[in-house]
Amino acid sequence: MEYTYRRTAQGGFVETRSAVECAAPRHGFQIRHVHDLQAALSAKGFPIQPLCVYELWLTDDECFDGPEAMALLPCRLHVYMEGGEVRVAAIRPTLSSLMFPELEFDGADVRLEKAVTALVDECAGAQVT
Repeated sequence: MEYTYRRTAQGGFVETRSAVECAAPRHGFQIRHVHDLQAALSAKGFPIQPLCVYELWLTDDECFDGPEAMALLPCRLHVYMEGGEVRVAAIRPTLSSLMFPELEFDGADVRLEKAVTALVDECAGAQVT
């Protein structure tokens, strides 16, 4: 299993970013911060292809049974260009949870991963108007 869950987007970069911003609340997430790495690095003289990293937090904590599961937040979703295509990716919470063998997640990592992968799938296939 790969550490990230990735899909190729059907729309362009700006359209895919709009899809993330519209779809995140429907999947129970709040966007706390967007890191526009292309803009930040280009301003310092290091031009790169478009790359944005979204920090996602849950708007509904019912998915979590205890404070241990907070170790999995924020979830990070990436929208970037690779090989001329727009990609949407997220780090898998089930694999992130392996970094904390002393914590009991009681399935919260699985539930969080379902929400994150559903968000990636929707954003990759969305045609925002």
